[in-house]
Amino acid sequence: MGLALPTASVVQLVALVMVLDTMAINLNQLLHESSDINTNLLVLIQIFSFLTMILGTYFIGKLFGGTGSFIHTIMMLCWLNLIVVLFQFLQVLVSAVVTFLPALGFIGVSIQSLVTGFSLFLFFWLYVHFVKVVHSFHSALKVFGGLLLSILVIAFAVMGLFNLLMI
Repeated sequence: MGLALPTASVVQLVALVMVLDTMAINLNQLLHESSDINTNLLVLIQIFSFLTMILGTYFIGKLFGGTGSFIHTIMMLCWLNLIVVLFQFLQVLVSAVVTFLPALGFIGVSIQSLVTGFSLFLFFWLYVHFVKVVHSFHSALKVFGGLLLSILVIAFAVMGLFNLLMI
């Protein structure tokens, strides 16, 4: 957060994160021969998800008395997503090894599950602590509770919106 990056650099960082994330997903689809989703649609979903995460993190943090700036929130989420993307590429690599070396059997699938589980744990752990730092909160447990509550509220809001659009 000590970096004073210009806005153009932050926008480029967001674009880089979106491209790397889309590449990891496309590689995984290519590996499993399930290219059902259009890459352009995937990019739009990634952008919408990241924008929702940025806005949610910033505004919900402010709602609970957070002091973080919008630009620091974006930079923190970019850093978090870069770490997550590295684990996505690791998952693709492990998946490729398991696919092309079926002799690994149970051990390969177990390693694949461990990497997936660890990356999910790491995401939540890093997110909670990054939000704690950006918004100057004191309790990681309260941030985690706020995260779970926010996910629930946003999920219900999106489901309600989809329900309205379907009628």
